[in-house]
Amino acid sequence: MIRIFLKLIVFLLITEKVFACSLNFRTFGSKPDFQNLPVKPISFDDKKGGSMFYVPVENFCKDKPLVGTMVIFYYLNNELTKIGLERHNFNDRELLKLAVRNYGNFNRSLGKDEQKWVGMHIWQTNNEIINFVAVDNERNRFEKLEISSKKYLNQTLKSSPLLVQ
Repeated sequence: MIRIFLKLIVFLLITEKVFACSLNFRTFGSKPDFQNLPVKPISFDDKKGGSMFYVPVENFCKDKPLVGTMVIFYYLNNELTKIGLERHNFNDRELLKLAVRNYGNFNRSLGKDEQKWVGMHIWQTNNEIINFVAVDNERNRFEKLEISSKKYLNQTLKSSPLLVQ
């Protein structure tokens, strides 16, 4: 009986690693390289030397619950400074689950479970700043997860179109 239980635990640990999405799509500071992708990205440039590349998550991660998620790579001066993931109108909180699995849990306000929680949470690791946003109303359900490199934070803030300089 113990042997079966141990085999089950080992199987669960292995399959979690195989099917879970790790978020290691690219290295911060790297140059844009999307040559080997089956689906080419949609790109946008801005006036301050930045560019964004939108790529379906299926190009990087075979995690079925994330199908329909877009990965946004933010480049400034040809260096990756931020990675974003966005989901629109899915009746789940898969990006929240992904964020918690990769960066740790956090208290959600009003004692709501993850399916009903809305709000924003920012936390840090040694090298990254993680920002999660969940919005839910009668017409739209939205999740956004952004991972920014602390090394490029000042450059990213200076290039932001939302900041008045």
